[in-house]
Amino acid sequence: MTTEISEEEKTLGAEEELEALRAENEALRARAEELEAELLAARLDFAVENELRGFGAKSSKAVRALLDLGGVELKDGEAVGLKEQLERLREEQGYLFAGAAPRVAAPTGKSRGEGFGFKFTGVR
Repeated sequence: MTTEISEEEKTLGAEEELEALRAENEALRARAEELEAELLAARLDFAVENELRGFGAKSSKAVRALLDLGGVELKDGEAVGLKEQLERLREEQGYLFAGAAPRVAAPTGKSRGEGFGFKFTGVR
């Protein structure tokens, strides 16, 4: 009888150990998935930063605030869908990018003061 109990206790102990190993395995898989997501986010961030640098962004933080990165995905190390957004943003708000000429209002042909119905002749 004692040998039967001993064998049952061993089997029960092995099953408990197996369950503990299964729980640990699941925890490790969950952690691996978290790390994989963090790695993907870091790679996307790196690709976005490279693209911003390539476009000559003066402040990557300011430009990022105006981008919709939800539609950008990483493919072969490149941020797909970002280039179009940056081109549009450079056209609309060129002052955020180096080398972009600032937009200046076109001259109206009127000299100073003529727009108000009097001619300015200087300080008296």
